[in-house]
Amino acid sequence: YDQIGNLRYQDGNATSVGAWAFTEKPTTGLPNVVTIAEDVIDESDGQTSLREAIEYVNLNGGTVYFDFAEIFKNSGTFVITLDATLGSLAITNNIKIDGVSDYKYQPDSDSLRKGYENVIITVDGSKLAGSTFTITDANVTITTLAVAGGSAENGGAFNITSSSGSNTTTLVN
Repeated sequence: YDQIGNLRYQDGNATSVGAWAFTEKPTTGLPNVVTIAEDVIDESDGQTSLREAIEYVNLNGGTVYFDFAEIFKNSGTFVITLDATLGSLAITNNIKIDGVSDYKYQPDSDSLRKGYENVIITVDGSKLAGSTFTITDANVTITTLAVAGGSAENGGAFNITSSSGSNTTTLVN
């Protein structure tokens, strides 16, 4: 959707970014762009969860992005609570998770909410028996993402292992 809520033009896998949009970040409809806060794996639902986006980027490389407007529209929250039956989020390839937001939510005039600016996605692993993220043999950069919960013998929010001892995890606020 564009800045006034109109559906963007799509041609195959390419989506119009509009006249003013940031062109360095992809838009909704790509498998590495998170559009829901629910922790699910369902390729037929037309939405992309964080888990699905990470799985895609594990296989293809690249960056996980968040479509903040779609997440709020579809889920009503910016908190991703991980499903204990699905386990921790497994990262096995060199990836980036870009949680930077310039999204401003402006509710209708009947709402008491003042809106959001610089929204931060929270990944909540408190229902897990293990870590929120399990990173194996990968260089990972996570930008502007809050991580809560998770517990494990080898880490809490992050369990990082490397067979070569050379992987790096960088957290950027």
